[in-house]
Amino acid sequence: MLAWGLAATCPAQAQSRHALSISQTQNIGGFFSVVVRSLDSRWDLGHDKRFILHTMWIADDTESWIEAGFVDGSVQVPGANQPFYHHGFYYALGRWQGGKVSRYGEYPYYGPSTDPGTRHGFVIKREEEGGVWGVYLDRTLARRVKGLKPTAARMDVGLETNYYGSVSSHWYEEAFSLLYQDGSWSYWKGGQLNLSEAARAWGMGVKWVTPPRQDGLISPMIQTWKQPL
Repeated sequence: MLAWGLAATCPAQAQSRHALSISQTQNIGGFFSVVVRSLDSRWDLGHDKRFILHTMWIADDTESWIEAGFVDGSVQVPGANQPFYHHGFYYALGRWQGGKVSRYGEYPYYGPSTDPGTRHGFVIKREEEGGVWGVYLDRTLARRVKGLKPTAARMDVGLETNYYGSVSSHWYEEAFSLLYQDGSWSYWKGGQLNLSEAARAWGMGVKWVTPPRQDGLISPMIQTWKQPL
């Protein structure tokens, strides 16, 4: 779904809102971990575009992005006649160009347990110098993709939904890490939270549980949630 604070609209993600942590740091990859908790988009056949998700985004300075996380609700697979319901893992590819989304596709991923209380890790990292990136869910390669520059400009982690009535219990996204050009991994060394007044009015929230530290030696953690309205 749409990411990193872009005030964007497209048919299946109209007016989506975010509760995010943001690191505007050049990287060639990122990681985060999360424990599955309750999540309900209020999707039904009459409202088949609703979604709510907890995810990470890696984006370059041309506003192309890759995302990977856990979703409840609508998933838009390229070539499908219409969105379908999915509760579980997914990854997505997108590009924002000329004031609109010029390319977007979502892909469900099956295999790991989706039971509440299970922990899962997500990695997006550059695989080749030419801009081939890999998406990993629980250390298993889901797909290699093209579309991003060889170096990304930012990493975001958090909550997104496009329906005011969706619900998420308090999730704890943690262990935010970046992969640098020299091949080293480090926890975030800085970052900021992003929560618009529009998102707050929908009952969304985000706060630091453990803020990042400049030496990159502490695992950052945020808490995100969406109250019922």
